Amino acid sequence: MGRRALSMSRLEAVSAKGDPLETSKKIVRWEDFRADIEAVTETKPEERKSDAGRKPYDAILKFKIVVLQSPHNLSDGQTEYLIRDRLSFMRFLDLELRPRSMIWLFREALALIDKLFQRFGQPRLQHPPAGLASAPV
Repeated sequence: MGRRALSMSRLEAVSAKGDPLETSKKIVRWEDFRADIEAVTETKPEERKSDAGRKPYDAILKFKIVVLQSPHNLSDGQTEYLIRDRLSFMRFLDLELRPRSMIWLFREALALIDKLFQRFGQPRLQHPPAGLASAPV
């Protein structure tokens, strides 16, 4: 069995057990958050000194990474590792890998993240739920 086929088989098994990330990806209208996130974190085109350099990462991608971090109280390094390691994380994010410095920069720039989590109907968790604190990451 090839590497891609094995990955797809693992993802299908995760889906069959009811992957909450897959459900969230389907039911949450992530694009509804774009304007609020970009208003807080993105440099407006007219404020840029030049168009040189790497293009910024997508605002929704960065927000989804912070959403992954929050309930598990993950560090940026742990998050990067889990994005690489967990196919369900990669599927949720529609990517293969994003570096931890991007995650840190986004989280620091997103001073209004609690307001965004309130749009989900609950505050952002500051500590992991009981039982997750000792779980290996």
